[in-house]
Amino acid sequence: MLKAGAKKKSSPLVLWSLSLVTAFILAGCMPASIKEVHGTAERLEQATEVHGVRLESAAHPHPIRVVSRDFVEAADIRQCKRPLLVMLHGTPGDWKIFANQFADKSLYNTFHLVAIERPGWGGSVDQSELTNSKISKAVEPDFQKQIDALAPAMDWLSECGSQPLFLLGHSYGATIAPLVAKALQDRQITPAALILLAGNYSQSTQETRWYNKLANTIVVRWFIGEDLENSNDEMMALHAQLKELDTLWPQLKSPIVFIQGDKDKLVSPENIRFARRLADSGKLQQPAQVIELKDEGHLFHLVQSTRLSNRLLELQSSVEAVAP
Repeated sequence: MLKAGAKKKSSPLVLWSLSLVTAFILAGCMPASIKEVHGTAERLEQATEVHGVRLESAAHPHPIRVVSRDFVEAADIRQCKRPLLVMLHGTPGDWKIFANQFADKSLYNTFHLVAIERPGWGGSVDQSELTNSKISKAVEPDFQKQIDALAPAMDWLSECGSQPLFLLGHSYGATIAPLVAKALQDRQITPAALILLAGNYSQSTQETRWYNKLANTIVVRWFIGEDLENSNDEMMALHAQLKELDTLWPQLKSPIVFIQGDKDKLVSPENIRFARRLADSGKLQQPAQVIELKDEGHLFHLVQSTRLSNRLLELQSSVEAVAP
């Protein structure tokens, strides 16, 4: 019997098979860049150039962690002097997927860089506190419950005052970002721009992949480990949850930038085409820009980090130019 808190063990054959499946799924997604970005994250941590703050959540059994370059203590955000660039990671994931942005001097001299680790990911869950009975409560596949759990992070961001806030999401983080933007609006904080990288945006363009269905079987769930199991729970619930976005788009008051590679093998490029139709529909309150990157995969922001940085700096300059 598996004891509470015990780790699942995988046989060498299963691990080898899963490695092959993972390699197949990630083909074209620059696995070398994943290794590089984790190396960059490790260097930032060792140099204490990033700081994590855990914020208690009344709606979730675990705190939400935010990672930044500038705010060592939670109260430090009240002395913010620059615009905020707030980043939401995908699944599985944590702040490290944005390590290139955290290490970019042009960005950290322009913005206060902040990454929110979503419920159940990264430092937003203390692995030493988990038991098998709590694991299912760490990750929130339900969109509204996830937004409720993120409330302390959004309340904390509101303490920055009048500085502009730019909200960037990648993959699942891009899918959830419009809901975060709406929750910020409800707090009288309208993001200066919403930058969505390779997200799923509609039930019409998202389908549950065969490997998600396979990973949802009892036998495979036993072997894949907690991170992949929790990630798969988010993805299995995604199609039904996407209905939440249908009525949300017209309510957003922020300009939106959609970006995706046309060789994305994890999120269908049909999503960027949906974004183009949405931009042309007249339903949005603000203009939307749709950028489809030729010959780029799902993790283009790792190999095109300078290009992304330049785009973010342009957005900030445009907001600054129209400021009263």
